[in-house]
Formats: sequence, C-alpha cells, structure tokens
Amino acid sequence: GGVGSFETCQTFSLQLIFGKTLTNNIGDEKAGRLFKALRTGSMVRVGGVLKQQTGRIERARDSTIDFVVHNVSLLQTSLSEIEDVQTHEQTTPNTRSQLEQMGLQDIIIVSEPQELRTALARLDRSISEGIAKGFPSALGIDAEWPSADFLGEDEQASVSILQLSSSNFAVLIDLKRWFERQGEEEEEEASKILDEILGSFLVREDILKLGFSFEMDMKMLLASFPRLLFLQELQRLVDQHHAFVDIKHMVIASGRMNNQGFGLSAACKNLLGNPLSKEMQVSNWKLRPLSEEQIRYAATDAQCLVLLYRCLGPDLAERGRQLWLAQGKSRKTQGKKRERRQKEQPRGLTGLVG
Repeated sequence: GGVGSFETCQTFSLQLIFGKTLTNNIGDEKAGRLFKALRTGSMVRVGGVLKQQTGRIERARDSTIDFVVHNVSLLQTSLSEIEDVQTHEQTTPNTRSQLEQMGLQDIIIVSEPQELRTALARLDRSISEGIAKGFPSALGIDAEWPSADFLGEDEQASVSILQLSSSNFAVLIDLKRWFERQGEEEEEEASKILDEILGSFLVREDILKLGFSFEMDMKMLLASFPRLLFLQELQRLVDQHHAFVDIKHMVIASGRMNNQGFGLSAACKNLLGNPLSKEMQVSNWKLRPLSEEQIRYAATDAQCLVLLYRCLGPDLAERGRQLWLAQGKSRKTQGKKRERRQKEQPRGLTGLVG
C-alpha cells in the first residue's frame, strides 16, 4: 500500500534490509545459506514493509527508503547469461576494482594480541615508507557496527570492527571476536591488553589520525567499551583536533562541495574521481565470518581517508581544524545560553488553568 503513495516519475533509492526480522521468520541457518547464495544479478522475490530509517545511533546516509525484508525467495541464482539484463557489476565499480584503483595492496584481520602487535608494526612500517616518499605520517581510522534492524528489542549497538589504514595497507581489528575469545570473566584483562597494544599506537602524536564525521564513531566506541582507558585520550585528541583531522571539515574548508550534508562516498567521487560503494554499510556486522564484500568495504572506508588527505593537503587540514574549533565554541556558547534561559524561567505549577 505504501509504494502507491510515490509519484510515478519520482526516482529514489530503495535499500533492502536483510536483518533480524528475516532471520526470525526463516531461521539463522536458512538465512545464512540464502546470503551465501546471493550473487550480483540474482533474481529474488521479497516481501516486507517500507520503513523510515531509524535507530538509536545511526550514521548519516544518503537519502534512501528502507524496505525491511520479511521473506525472500531466490528465483534464479544469476541473470548474467541473459544479454538484455545489465547487472550491477556492469553499471557500478565493485569493491575489488575500487581496491585496484585506490592502491590498497593488503588487508589483515586480527583478533588476538600477537596478531595485533604484528599488524600494527607492519602498519607503522607502511606509514614510514610513505614518509620516505614525501607523504605525511597519516592513518585513516573508522568503525563499523550493526544497524538497528540487526539488533534485538533491548539490544544496544556495539562497535564490531575498528579499521586502521595507511595508503596501501589496512588492519581490521575484530573487537567482537577479541572480547568473545577472552570471555566475560576476562573482559577486564582483555581491555588492559588492548589498551597496552592498540592504545599506545593510536595516541601517538607523531601519527596524524584521520576520520570522517568521527564524532559518531567516537561516541559508539566509548559506549561500547567503557573499560578501554585509551579511548578517553583519543577523545581528547579528537576534541582538540590535535594529532587528528576530520576529513569532512577539510572538504568543507576547500569549498569543493556545495553543501555540508555530503557523505564520504560523495567526497571520494568529487576529489578522487571514484565513489565508494556503501552497500555494505548497513549489513550485519555481528555475523562471523565477515563476507569478502564487508572486508573490502571496511578497508577502503579507512584507506580513502589517507588519499583524501593527500589530495587536499596540510594547509586545508589547518583550515578544517579552525573551522571545527569555531563550531565547537559556537556549540558551547549555545549550550550556556540554554542553561541560562532555563535558570531564568520562573518555577511553579505547570498546566492549564481552567
């Protein structure tokens, strides 16, 4: 019934949500087999409901209509043999070609202490190699968590993956598995180990951290892992824009985008000539193992920040920093004004006088 309310000639983006509603209806095992069977060009019949984008904490996304899938039937595995049908691969660069175009050479997933030590040492060498070639010491950082549709009724979203990347090497830290392997009883010890290894790396002031609208990622990290002490120091760096730059503020300062509502994909298209595929952003980041598409998406999301920084240059980084600090002062001033108005309001009974 809801589809009929749209104008005939209106175009829009329809985002299919394969989440807990579907898995509750058909079961986890059947849903897993279905997801593995889906391919580019697959023909499916889906049933469900249109839904406004919701969630406790949601990342800004392009304007889309969510369609929550209740049931699905795989009619044909692939239509690639039918000449009249143009598949997604033919119209949009896939993640594999994106990696080749953007120069990302390797991706490592880690979930254990020794793996993390080895990966961070290699990442440090990759950054140093960039410095030797005249590039700045920069590190892209991003986080992924499941959207609201993949959460239980009272379940809070928690960061699943933390991505770190140089210009050509990405490390995906599987935080979900990191803490699952340690067990609930050892959560405090697992946090201490992560503080020691990852914390000492991320708070280094000789490495410039790069994010994109990173305030949201920071809030999610703090809410997900309150025992990770280094996150407080990272928050301080982000707040002060010290050894940290938000690429979005650099793009705004450059004047290259017409409005401030743009996302990372639009920035990459404008500045690098190649938009990012965001199909995996709202996938189920709780499921293991991660799909190849999720891994490639997560890696390029962090790596492209380094490429954008190189494209824009350090001068715009400082202008972006000043823009951020000015906005921060404005927010504080507005907050103080609200507090003052609230204090000045007369106290007494509230309600209607009959």
